[in-house]
Amino acid sequence: MKIDIENLPKEIKEEDCVFTDNMDRIFTHLILMDYDWMHYRIQAEIPVEDRKILYLEFLYVGMKKCSMIAEMDDKRIEYRFSSDIYDKYLEKYLIRHTESIHDTYAFSGEDIVLDFYKEVMENHLDIIKENVDSIIIPPQ
Repeated sequence: MKIDIENLPKEIKEEDCVFTDNMDRIFTHLILMDYDWMHYRIQAEIPVEDRKILYLEFLYVGMKKCSMIAEMDDKRIEYRFSSDIYDKYLEKYLIRHTESIHDTYAFSGEDIVLDFYKEVMENHLDIIKENVDSIIIPPQ
């Protein structure tokens, strides 16, 4: 699937991904920080083209508006959306993760992240194309 960061598709399906030996699934990360203010991140690495990865970060910082940052090839765009959407997908992610703790196979939140992406694309409040912070993906 060819992706243009300035004109993202409304939906990405698992079959649109280009998996390789090095990346055989969508990688997801959950980061919860609660020092003096809530700072929650759900991140995803989605292989969309041969050797190209679309990085997504869904960010909640305790406000009514949340952000989804999309990054590829050093280009970034930010979509703002209601925290109600974030609450819904954070809860799904956490429930699925805790239910799979004792499973034989590792937890994968790819279907949750793809649904989250689709809902943000359908219901975003505004788009920011300039001065968007870079996503920092934790090392694997």
